[in-house]
Amino acid sequence: MSKKGLGKGLLALMPEQSVPEQEAKEQVRSISIKEIFPNPNQPRRIFDEEKMAELAASIKQHGVVQPVIVVNLPDKGYELVAGERRWRAAQLAGLTELPCIVRDLAPLLKEELALIENIQREDLNAIEEAQSYHHLMESFSYTQEDLANRLGKSRPYIANTLRLRSLDAKYQDLIVAGSLSAGHGRALLSVEQAKNRDILAKDIVSKKLSVRQAEELSKKLNSQSAPKTQKKIIVEDVNLRDLESQLRDRFCTKVSICPATKGGKIVVDYYSEEELMRLADVLLKEE
Repeated sequence: MSKKGLGKGLLALMPEQSVPEQEAKEQVRSISIKEIFPNPNQPRRIFDEEKMAELAASIKQHGVVQPVIVVNLPDKGYELVAGERRWRAAQLAGLTELPCIVRDLAPLLKEELALIENIQREDLNAIEEAQSYHHLMESFSYTQEDLANRLGKSRPYIANTLRLRSLDAKYQDLIVAGSLSAGHGRALLSVEQAKNRDILAKDIVSKKLSVRQAEELSKKLNSQSAPKTQKKIIVEDVNLRDLESQLRDRFCTKVSICPATKGGKIVVDYYSEEELMRLADVLLKEE
């Protein structure tokens, strides 16, 4: 594993070594599975039963090849930082003990390591990833820029992922189930009317639309629902379009700049009461 793909938070933990290299030099302890409990803020919520059964079968035959990482919490036991799949599969395989590396981690580094470990393994679905980013921002007062720097991601990527939290629960469930991708979710967010979002979601699933096809359909649905007597002013100025894009990234939702002969207006869309409160909080913090 190279350093290039890792977030800076993880590199701060191990500045001179990759994860396997450090683990190889740390003492591995055998700890009773009964003493180990999952991290309540573990970003990964969905565990595929079939894949878990396959991992359990492999563990039963070969044992746990890579130790899990835990922190020792006095009077509580050992909290998992990385390796919950192995812990769960080991229980399915009937193991009573698990090879562990015990680390002394501050809460911030523990959260980051749990998130990064899952991201690097590509185990998180887009909704779990969005919820994890939100949790880190809320818990440690990160800005999107801070989070992007810590995790080695671009700010637009962080912003676009966070936007998925504003989707209705039924659409989020489709993303979790794998019926919709993150790109499909962003296409849904661009649809202005709720009934049209339902139409788009059904078409994506039933017709197996690509993200590009979903985006084209979202534009068509918005165009059909717009009042025919109202002429939409198109933002031609390059600077205004760039500013519009920056505002979308800043607020993690659709933002439209509508210039008029004198002045104009900025329209910030929201899709749920939770999203409204989040936007209000962002705006009020700027005062």
